[in-house]
Amino acid sequence: QPLPGESVSAASPLPTRTGGAPPPSTDAGNPCPSTAVQHSFDISAAREPNGSNASRYVYVPTSKVANVLAGTLHPEPLVMHVRVGDCVTVNFWNQTKTSVGFHLSGLDSGVASSGVDVGWNPSTTVADGQRQTYRYYVGDPSLAGGVIGDLAGLDTAKGGLYGAYTVEPKGSVSTDSKTGAKTDVGSAVDVSVPGGQSYRDFTLAMADDERQLGSSFMPYPINAEKPTSDVVKLQAGPARREFGQRVQLRSVR
Repeated sequence: QPLPGESVSAASPLPTRTGGAPPPSTDAGNPCPSTAVQHSFDISAAREPNGSNASRYVYVPTSKVANVLAGTLHPEPLVMHVRVGDCVTVNFWNQTKTSVGFHLSGLDSGVASSGVDVGWNPSTTVADGQRQTYRYYVGDPSLAGGVIGDLAGLDTAKGGLYGAYTVEPKGSVSTDSKTGAKTDVGSAVDVSVPGGQSYRDFTLAMADDERQLGSSFMPYPINAEKPTSDVVKLQAGPARREFGQRVQLRSVR
């Protein structure tokens, strides 16, 4: 019941309870204004045939997924580069042999692009072999970036299904720091900013499977256990250092 002196508009009736799963979403929604710049990505989730416990699953550009499934490519975590004012459309394909989702945390989106299966909302997770479209708007110029994650699987994030995105200035162009080719994915890119200072952008993804601090119970634990795996860029081992370049540092939590 509304509070005294308050009125509420009529709401849509709840779906009829059937005992089954909510119907899947049929539309990605549109959080973008008409002035937004369209920016599309083709992304797949795949299961690596030779991956370790910490790298069984990966997000990867769909153009490279066949090599991942064939065992000829061991990719690093996905890093996407978007720009302020972009309307980001992700055409997502699941090839993991389990149900997963996709979510860019921190960007504007609607329920239809949440990447989860919760309550009465339409399911926006993706069964194995199926496809889904997600849409986001990059409207906050103060946002430096965020995390890419699977909010549907039970252990896929611990198994490598994660990544990050960075937000670049409006109108900028990113190129591969080694080849110079235009790109909107990759952990090392050069960003050219019209009328501004250009920079080189590095993104480093690290993960471990420490169980104690990663748990959710009270009282909160204060002592960490020794993790059974530590990975940097989905690889076990030290990261190579490169010096002599101007670096813009980002911290994404």
